[in-house]
Amino acid sequence: MTPTQLYRSSYPRTGDAALLCEGDLLGFEVAVLQRWLPTAVVGGEAVDIWPCGTKDAVRGMLDSIGRARPVAGIVDRDWISYPTVRAKLESEAKGLQARAVQVAFYGAWERPEIENYLLDECVLLPVLTSQFGVSEDQVRRVFQDLGDSEVARAQVDQLLQWIRSVGGDVARSYEGWLRGDEQLGPWCKPKWEAGGWQRGGREAIQDCVDRALERLPEWSEQKLKDRPLTPDRISRTWHDWQAGERGVQDVPGKELLQCVCAEVAFGAQWRANSLGAAEPGSPEYVRTLLRLLQPALAAQLVKTLAEHEHAASDEWWALADTCAKMVIPHAGL
Repeated sequence: MTPTQLYRSSYPRTGDAALLCEGDLLGFEVAVLQRWLPTAVVGGEAVDIWPCGTKDAVRGMLDSIGRARPVAGIVDRDWISYPTVRAKLESEAKGLQARAVQVAFYGAWERPEIENYLLDECVLLPVLTSQFGVSEDQVRRVFQDLGDSEVARAQVDQLLQWIRSVGGDVARSYEGWLRGDEQLGPWCKPKWEAGGWQRGGREAIQDCVDRALERLPEWSEQKLKDRPLTPDRISRTWHDWQAGERGVQDVPGKELLQCVCAEVAFGAQWRANSLGAAEPGSPEYVRTLLRLLQPALAAQLVKTLAEHEHAASDEWWALADTCAKMVIPHAGL
């Protein structure tokens, strides 16, 4: 047998191609993609979905199985701009291809996480209103309240990224230093208290950002003695960062989806037997709730994508086209 035949015969699944993603076996990536590809691609069932957990694992698995089958990889963009992530992954794909790995596509979601696509009204409203018997306006109010807070809190993540960019690895200790200050409570993720998510509003979080910037010179003088962050340098570089392509402020999709679903469920006094004695807002409650809602959310997302009702339909159809090209030339081999 030739090396190519050996690789193909060693592939541990039955499909003709593979799409690798982040997440685990029960994650939203698998739930959505396993519905989407058979819907959008003739022979889409022949594309194996491989949840790899992390970004690094996706790249490793592309290298591992990409000589046995045509492969594609899709990862979270997170909080880096899409053009920056795309350029990085395209470069890595070329490196893999140079080593005989059959990479058809290696890219990132245009939104930070796959959960961000579930936050569109065409997905969220039909599912939550039917599941919990609430009105669309009730869901909108919860989403707006929580969404405003999360957008503001995204600026905190942006600030920390910037600090690391100008201060190097040692700047990571600044995050711990800030979080140890009780006055910076709104930096923390939302916490469930007294029947709702307690979180800092835009003004409170902006105040935290301002005070963090004020404290930077003191911290940098201690930690970055070779090149401390002076007030002038802080003002100049922070402004440049916000104005540049990395100055994006995106809603953390997974966290916002969890918070909205839990608050709507609690407000509707909804309870399922599978939740057992889990306290509303507890990690166990949220995990179980999202697991119960996952099939309906995934099905509604696929429906709106297929009918071009979703704002991101073009992006998902482009991914489907890539997978179709992987399958068709190799069908029956």
